Amino acid sequence: NTTPITVTSFKSTTSDSIYIEWPSIDTVSAFKYRIFELMDDTLKLNQTNIINANNSMISQIPGGEFVIQVTAVNDSTQINSWSMPFRLNQN
Repeated sequence: NTTPITVTSFKSTTSDSIYIEWPSIDTVSAFKYRIFELMDDTLKLNQTNIINANNSMISQIPGGEFVIQVTAVNDSTQINSWSMPFRLNQN
C-alpha cells in the first residue's frame, strides 16, 4: 500500500524546505494539504493550505517527524485522501 505522495527536502543555510507532489485528478480543482508534527506520539497541527495545483514548496520546516495529509476536494466533497509520514533531520 504505497502512497502517491513524494517529498523532497532541501537544506539551506537559513532554513529547510520540502517540496511535495501528489497525483493530479482531472475532476478536482483544489487540494487541501495538512502537515502535522509528531511530538510525544501526538499529532500537532503545523500547517494547512488549500492549493489548486498538485505540488507545493514549503519553507522553514524545522527538523522532526511529520505526517503529510493531502485531500482532493471538489465542490467541498472529499474525493480522495492520502497521508505519508516523513522525517526531516536538522543539523
